[in-house]
Amino acid sequence: MQQKDYYKILGIDKNASYDEIKKAYRRLAAKYHPDKNKSPDAEKKFKEIQKAYEVLSDPEKRKAYDAYGEAGVEGFYNGAGNFNDFGTVFNMGDFGDLFGDLFQSFFGQNFTQPHNHSGSQIQKGEDIKLELNLDFQTANNGGQYEIEYKRYTLCNQCKGTGSATGKLKKCPACGGTGQINRIGRSFLGQIVFSSTCPQCNGTGQIPEKVCNACKGTGRIPQKVKLKIKIPKGAYDGLILKFAGGGNIGAHNGPAGDLYIRLNVTPPAGFTRRLEHLYTTIQIPIPLAVLGGEYTLDTPYGPLTIKIPKGIEHGQIIRIKGYGAYKLNSNKKGDLFIKVNLQVPKRLSKAEKELWEKLKEMY
Repeated sequence: MQQKDYYKILGIDKNASYDEIKKAYRRLAAKYHPDKNKSPDAEKKFKEIQKAYEVLSDPEKRKAYDAYGEAGVEGFYNGAGNFNDFGTVFNMGDFGDLFGDLFQSFFGQNFTQPHNHSGSQIQKGEDIKLELNLDFQTANNGGQYEIEYKRYTLCNQCKGTGSATGKLKKCPACGGTGQINRIGRSFLGQIVFSSTCPQCNGTGQIPEKVCNACKGTGRIPQKVKLKIKIPKGAYDGLILKFAGGGNIGAHNGPAGDLYIRLNVTPPAGFTRRLEHLYTTIQIPIPLAVLGGEYTLDTPYGPLTIKIPKGIEHGQIIRIKGYGAYKLNSNKKGDLFIKVNLQVPKRLSKAEKELWEKLKEMY
């Protein structure tokens, strides 16, 4: 399959700046937009221009394209998987369902999302965000992994009520509504401003007697040690979400969620993007000319690859099924091998004579 030259498509030099790339894209996109250009190949040309701009305008994609051509950008995905934008989140299910037995041993009861039945506002607990460093093999094979972290859990002494007696009473500040109303005046007349009651935090209830263990909040900090499941094929930047794994909310509020960002180290000598692996090898010129075999150490052991006769410098060899596992799947991506020709720097007298003879043949 012939590789597309994105630089040629945009009509720019390989050293073009971002501004030059953007300028070329806008000019060509306006020229070949299907709404304006009615030629038969306008739509196809427009899509090629869009793809070329998408790759060359992104520094990381451009770098990968320069190194491996179109194959280099196959493993890119949208979303960096950072905690700011939650770009790549893999939902691991409900925390209570996964670890109910563990929390039953902690509290003597099944772990459930607590609810306030007063009809007033319920405060959800905070989300917890962690990072976990994994080597390639552990992430690629998946399986269980033990973590330890601190979270707010239900106070065992008052069962999350915040009351030493286990009883609550109506908040005198808001009358049990959970809201404080304040009347203001403007040129339009009276305006009622509502805000969360600071005394009961919007629950409408306060402890009959404040619990000494949790100071009336109904929750206490506790270290939690758990075995979580790492999905097969997990990659760098992937975020695992465990619903309900965050902090329990104050006064029997529901729990926030637990997010774990995976930092996965690629195998030595390889670059990884999703399920694809990339590497570069150096082969001697005679092997490139005559063809033959080359043994490459991969994450799965030694692999003997066939070097086709007359291979060119920078050509890509694609080995199907030798990449990483696709996320949560038993299927693997591909291995892309960039072949560079190894030019000898120092020659013995005999070697120089042989090269001179070869030179004479051309």
